[in-house]
Amino acid sequence: MDTFIGFLQVRRAISALVFILLLTLIAVLFPFVSIGVTLRPVLAPRGVGIAEICALSVACFLPILTRPKFNALELQAFPLQRIMQVLFTGMVILTPTVPMIFWYLRIKYSELGYQLPSVLGFLGTPIMMCALGVIVYQLSSLVGAILLPLMLFALIVVTQHLIPEGVTAELFATAKEWHTCWPLVLGVSIVALFISYKRGGVAKTV
Repeated sequence: MDTFIGFLQVRRAISALVFILLLTLIAVLFPFVSIGVTLRPVLAPRGVGIAEICALSVACFLPILTRPKFNALELQAFPLQRIMQVLFTGMVILTPTVPMIFWYLRIKYSELGYQLPSVLGFLGTPIMMCALGVIVYQLSSLVGAILLPLMLFALIVVTQHLIPEGVTAELFATAKEWHTCWPLVLGVSIVALFISYKRGGVAKTV
């Protein structure tokens, strides 16, 4: 038990849980908050709802928050220790979906009676963003792990606004069309987990 508790402390699990719960609470309390992205007024704006904002926040910051407080000696960890790191990292990659799921339940079962499609098509983008963050912080930089997912999401939103029938609208969920290219999301996530195993969860900057 002491080993398990120590592991959670090393990965800052309590701080991560508080961070996730806070953003989930925001998504549930303000479910209709959204931002309209418009570069060309003649085109319909791309709405970015509170669920996407909160999920992206988790995806950008959770990999950094939960990075192991190890030194480079962890790179020599035994396979079992590496597997524990990978399992925890896998949970981190999936965690940005939590605000989205609770937001979805809040809307679906509200007194307004909204009819919503399956939430599964809405979850792929934050999973992929978080997996990218894991990859970048372990291979490059901590700052890059925050900026890359943020910049990529911004690119997706902008291109979905400017080219409504473009590639990003086909691969990632839009404000109105919830679908995900799961092979792409799964591929990026597997790469993130493989790197996490090889590096024992240690950041390149160590």
